[in-house]
Amino acid sequence: MGLLEVLALSAAANIILMVKLVKAKYKLRGAVHSLHEVGAGRAEVIDLGDRIAVRHKIIDNDVTL
Repeated sequence: MGLLEVLALSAAANIILMVKLVKAKYKLRGAVHSLHEVGAGRAEVIDLGDRIAVRHKIIDNDVTL
């Protein structure tokens, strides 16, 4: 295997790693958003056995002035 093939494989591996990093960051951002919603009382955590889910509550801001 020549130097050109090694460099091509390295570049392909770096691209795959970047795609996985972007996907992981997106999932983490969604999880942090869900935690903020739970902390603010706008969502609740549901235990599904081996995993958890976050269900958003419907907030009724019926304020009469």
